[in-house]
Amino acid sequence: MKRATLLTIVFSAFVLGVCPPTSQTAHAGQRVRLAVVVAANTDLVDVSLADLRRVFAGAGMNDNSGKPLIPLNHAPRSGARAGFDRIVLGLNPEEVGRFWIDRKIRGLAGPPRSLDSIPLLLRLVQRFPGAISYARSPLPLEGLRVLRVNGKRPQDPGYALEFDE
Repeated sequence: MKRATLLTIVFSAFVLGVCPPTSQTAHAGQRVRLAVVVAANTDLVDVSLADLRRVFAGAGMNDNSGKPLIPLNHAPRSGARAGFDRIVLGLNPEEVGRFWIDRKIRGLAGPPRSLDSIPLLLRLVQRFPGAISYARSPLPLEGLRVLRVNGKRPQDPGYALEFDE
């Protein structure tokens, strides 16, 4: 009986917003840099923000060898995804949803696949030629190549994929 009461109180606190979800508070106020990654054996080394926009907005793009790039996204509403969408697509989470609904209505390509698990997302990028994604920098590099964005690496001053969380 006591356990059920405790669970009810904890659940109610989350529903009422008394205790914000830890995913929103764990990194609050930190400066985040996102590294754009591809498989290590991909010949692509640099990408522009305009190219990222084309790839992640469903317009498509090929790597240097002519293989199509396959975008893989973080889970909707994650901090990294919201920051990436704001910088690359120029859209907030609500606008992103409307963007993809509008494309579907027009019969255009749908959104990139989303994965909740970052380790799984990175393993897919490692194993599938043409896969492209992003992750918080620094990250494990085994099997991955971090691309320069507009000629800059994530550790360089003025790197484009940096935002306050």
